[in-house]
Amino acid sequence: MQIEALIFDLGGVVFDYSFEAAYEAWSEIMNRPASDIKLQLHFSENFERFERGDIRPQEFIAAVSAQMGYMFDDYTFEKGWNAIYRDPIPGMEHLLAALSTDYKLVALTNTNQIHAQVWKEKYATVLRHFDKVFSSYEIAARKPEPRAFRTVIDYLQLPAGHILFLDDNIEYTTSAAVMGMQTAVVSSYDQVIAALARHGIG
Repeated sequence: MQIEALIFDLGGVVFDYSFEAAYEAWSEIMNRPASDIKLQLHFSENFERFERGDIRPQEFIAAVSAQMGYMFDDYTFEKGWNAIYRDPIPGMEHLLAALSTDYKLVALTNTNQIHAQVWKEKYATVLRHFDKVFSSYEIAARKPEPRAFRTVIDYLQLPAGHILFLDDNIEYTTSAAVMGMQTAVVSSYDQVIAALARHGIG
């Protein structure tokens, strides 16, 4: 089936990130070992609610403060929370620019209001090749929820089978496949190129 549109995940596919940097940043602020902070910070229901936009940043910061036994103000929280972002994946900007001439390109990412303030600016040059970026907190749904994928399919106005979804999380690609999309699990530039080639792209 011919591919007419591509949906890209962002973190781990278009740009690199690591929560280890957040633990290290908070370690300096809290005067605790980064390894202890990593164990304390559980990505719980509040994290998913924050990614859906169900709770405000202040509520999320308060929940994390309670969980970690440390009272964050906005500045100290964001110093760690936003330290996760690294460089774009080498080669991705050139690839997206080339793909955008022949395919509809969109991105679908699980993210939150605080993080979005950073990556939308930091990766603006790369992101300009997408027709639209769908953020979970803005569409009130996160991968792997069917509603998140349905929102993007409806925007593209294409049969699901004509869409290729690329993500580094197999749970998310499995859910997308149930929706009828073609999928590929990718976690490097080379894997993206190989996945595109398997679908006759490139």
